Amino acid sequence: MPSQVARVNVALPAGLVAELADAVGPRGKSVFIAEAVRDCLERREKRSLNAELQGGYAARRDEGAQLTQVFEAVDLKGWGDHNAPW
Repeated sequence: MPSQVARVNVALPAGLVAELADAVGPRGKSVFIAEAVRDCLERREKRSLNAELQGGYAARRDEGAQLTQVFEAVDLKGWGDHNAPW
């Protein structure tokens, strides 16, 4: 089932329109432009999600360092003790 389409009017530089017509032919412009817009929007969404993830990791980094300090003494307990059972 074909998806609905909406007709839009956009202004593009004449040279770019000529390059587009040369690349995809006179009847392939709409499909090419739709794919280009879709790709661009997906890249934007990925950049936004990556920025959000980086912010989350940065916020948790200090928390992880604090937990490491809290448990460091327990983790190292017995390492220097040659009488330890293990």
